[in-house]
Amino acid sequence: MTDFFRKAYSVVSVLLLVEILAQFYFIAAAAFSIWLAEDNQKSIAAAFENAGPFAGLHAMNGSILVPATILVLIGLSFAARYSWRTTGLTALLAAAFILQFALAIAGFAGITPVAGLHAVNALVILGLAAWTVRRNWAFGERGARAQAAVAEPVRS
Repeated sequence: MTDFFRKAYSVVSVLLLVEILAQFYFIAAAAFSIWLAEDNQKSIAAAFENAGPFAGLHAMNGSILVPATILVLIGLSFAARYSWRTTGLTALLAAAFILQFALAIAGFAGITPVAGLHAVNALVILGLAAWTVRRNWAFGERGARAQAAVAEPVRS
């Protein structure tokens, strides 16, 4: 059963990575829509209208899908009986995400020097998510070696 949960952890960690990359795409599409507008009222209004759906997707993905996926990943880490290091670093994703949410709130409150850290923290979250994929991949030869290591009795 541990093998199933480890494979599920791998799949969900890839899903989380895709969701995070989508966050970068959504906010970049919104930003470029605005940055590339011509310097006139009509063009700027159209740019904000074009950016709206991308900003909305960024907000929805970041406030619903990403945190739900992180919580599922933490549960799978326990179910897969990963080490405390792995489970702790997976839980660190939740802490980094809570910080991410607080930094977004700082931005909406107009505290831009602090809100600018939202992008830096996003890179930390991306790095942690990539780590979960690379370190705990449960498919192929690497997955078979990891499963064999779990099945072996501990020797002193």
